[in-house]
Amino acid sequence: MFSRLSNYFAGRHTMFAVYFAVAGTVLSIFHRLDPNFVALCATLQTLVLAHSYKEDRNNTKDADKA
Repeated sequence: MFSRLSNYFAGRHTMFAVYFAVAGTVLSIFHRLDPNFVALCATLQTLVLAHSYKEDRNNTKDADKA
């Protein structure tokens, strides 16, 4: 299920960005968006971005060796 969603959104980072954008919009509509949620989203997005960059970098190095 997770891999199908990430393939649909062309990567994990994009999938998480879409999820947090939708969740933030819904919370904002109901006046429940607080700084803690925003900080959590920013932290998770940063970690996912760093992990995606690391994987892309490793894939590039592997492709150069072949």
